Amino acid sequence: MNKDIKKYLLLILISSILILIAVIFFTNYVTYSVLGLLLLILISSYLINKKHSLLIEQINNNKILENEIEQLKLKRIKEVENNSEHKNSTLIATIKKEFRSKNLKTEKEILKYLINLLEGVQGVYFTPNNDHEQTLQLQASFAIGNDFDHRTFLQTEGFIGQAIINKNIMFIDDLPQDYTTILSGLGKSSPSSLIIIPIFFENSIFAIVEIALFNNITDETKLIVKEIPYLILESLSPKSKENENK
Repeated sequence: MNKDIKKYLLLILISSILILIAVIFFTNYVTYSVLGLLLLILISSYLINKKHSLLIEQINNNKILENEIEQLKLKRIKEVENNSEHKNSTLIATIKKEFRSKNLKTEKEILKYLINLLEGVQGVYFTPNNDHEQTLQLQASFAIGNDFDHRTFLQTEGFIGQAIINKNIMFIDDLPQDYTTILSGLGKSSPSSLIIIPIFFENSIFAIVEIALFNNITDETKLIVKEIPYLILESLSPKSKENENK
């Protein structure tokens, strides 16, 4: 029972007892006193029930209000999600249109475009080495020194090997400082993030792109990167070349 109701009931009972004592003392009419006490008890019960009903009504109103607030929150979340989905769809459509308009046909052109698109600072583009099985051959690079010693790369080696085996794009933040060094006119510096994009054609590795960034990888960047394999296959896969020759 509510604390206020308990206090209220106790006060009425005490008042009733005092009235009863007073009536008995002054009039000695016990019957009237008992009737008076019963009347007071009935009145106090009615008032308590009334207050209890008001309390229940208030609780129910609060629940209705909370439910309405929750519904408004869910509606707002849904609106934000819809706006986000629309924004993402528009972004991807814009990138696809831009990529196709540039008519990129070489690994070097594609890598340069991806570096600019993702605000990367270093990148490499590998394809399978036809002369040596299980190895990759460097086809294009960006901000890589002439002493780069990974012109060929085992398909099972390092992060690239993990990406090929798992057949998944890898997003790596907090890159070890000794992983790679960026060469520029300003000197040497180390990136903080790395994106490795394995590209498969007919269930075989077709190419793999590795791009380093100074900044952490955002959700928007991840969204864009997931479209890159399709764009590259659209430009360089054997099927795309067959379509061009027709």
